[in-house]
Amino acid sequence: MKEIEKKLPKPYSLKILTSLIGYGIYLPAQIIQQQLAASGIASEILVFEWLYDAEKKKTFSDSAAAYADNYKLAQLAAKIPVNYQASTDPALVERLYQQWMQEEQTHFLCLSGLWFAILKNYHPPFALKTINCCRMDAGQAHTWSNEHQLVIDRSYFLFDIQLKKINYAFHIPELKHIPYAKRSKNIVIHGGGWGLGDFITKTAALADAGYHRNILIKSLNKYRPDDTQTSYYLNDPDWDILNKNSSSSPFPAIGHIHHRDDISYFHHDHYHPVLDLINQSKAIISKPGGMTLTDSLITGTPLIYLDPMGENEEGNAVIVNENKIGMSFEKWKNDNFSLQTIHELHKNIVTLQSDLPDFIATFKHDISRYSDNGSIRSFF
Repeated sequence: MKEIEKKLPKPYSLKILTSLIGYGIYLPAQIIQQQLAASGIASEILVFEWLYDAEKKKTFSDSAAAYADNYKLAQLAAKIPVNYQASTDPALVERLYQQWMQEEQTHFLCLSGLWFAILKNYHPPFALKTINCCRMDAGQAHTWSNEHQLVIDRSYFLFDIQLKKINYAFHIPELKHIPYAKRSKNIVIHGGGWGLGDFITKTAALADAGYHRNILIKSLNKYRPDDTQTSYYLNDPDWDILNKNSSSSPFPAIGHIHHRDDISYFHHDHYHPVLDLINQSKAIISKPGGMTLTDSLITGTPLIYLDPMGENEEGNAVIVNENKIGMSFEKWKNDNFSLQTIHELHKNIVTLQSDLPDFIATFKHDISRYSDNGSIRSFF
């Protein structure tokens, strides 16, 4: 990796642009930054919602809570275009521009289309600006709708909806793989980072099929202590990256709820600790978010998906079906929650994994094409 370090011009700045609109774009940003740092490549993560004032941040948090209680409302909101730029504080945006203009060359890796208006209106008089995008969903989200207004040097699509194929995967060396045959009949169940959907009630029949549910919830209001076939885990409620009041860990801890007043938390420095639960399980049940699909590929765990939220997740469901690495919950239910069926899906994931390029390794290789004098070589 020393060769990469030598080729990066000085001063060179790499910004990873993400958002808290979903864990599916926040968590991969953290994973990318850590693995780049391990190779000697420094980068900075910027969260779009940090540009909100206090009132807008509260509205954002209140909306997340409302969507967790009403999935139909969340699905409707996903279809309505919103001018997110109008929520930003102009003074904070201008301060960001002033900081960027102090750099000779700024390379943006954009995981969220929310940043497009910010990037479009940034016109450095002397600095070089390069924009790459990493698309975590197969389908199109309205947050990416203005991409054609911007000159993008290269986009990386993890999932190709046209060819119905998977282009890249993430690999996390710190996560030790557990062979599928040694995993218990556990199922990890969640509603994404915002805890969306009626995933608790819908999956109640799994107990009669001999499965143990490990359910990740956002609020103790959803905790049901009388169910012996279910364990509940809680995302750390004190982890608040929106207001930068969280602990030093980039990933929220999750707590195993023994009782309402007895919760034992655990965290990991290199990934969200729900991966440790998934790594011990036979399947994931959730809406088909991009990071959930990525978690499936990382751990070799089939994705049994619930109702998608938006066109972007509908595209992910197509990828899951076409590559036979998961299926809809209703289809698995009609198959009487067959263990053999999900075992076959696991084997399909293992076959896929052997051929998938690692996205972060690919990106590191690409940024090594910068020359010593600060000019940019073509990516094509």
